[in-house]
Amino acid sequence: MVLRLPDIVHEMYDKDRDWQIVMAWAWWFCSESNIFEGSSAKLLNLMAQEVNLVPKEDYYHNPFKAANQKQEQEKEYTKTKPILKSKKKKERRKGPRLSGPSHTEL
Repeated sequence: MVLRLPDIVHEMYDKDRDWQIVMAWAWWFCSESNIFEGSSAKLLNLMAQEVNLVPKEDYYHNPFKAANQKQEQEKEYTKTKPILKSKKKKERRKGPRLSGPSHTEL
């Protein structure tokens, strides 16, 4: 939940000292026990960076934060921004035209 809903979690987590203590202990226990391997260990590390249990690395970026989502949307819009072409007016042909009932008899 910390990684997927960071804005909602931070509203509650940052205010509640008990949650911070429990989260720090749980992260320490999981890290020291080496239960998590591979991608699970990576997610545990990212969670710790999100809640500032460990220093954030230079490349850390949570795409689920509202501020980051707006930046991503703006980047995506500029990449796929439609190029507006000016519409050319159709030129009317000059000269004799077929009109009236004789037009259908041909």
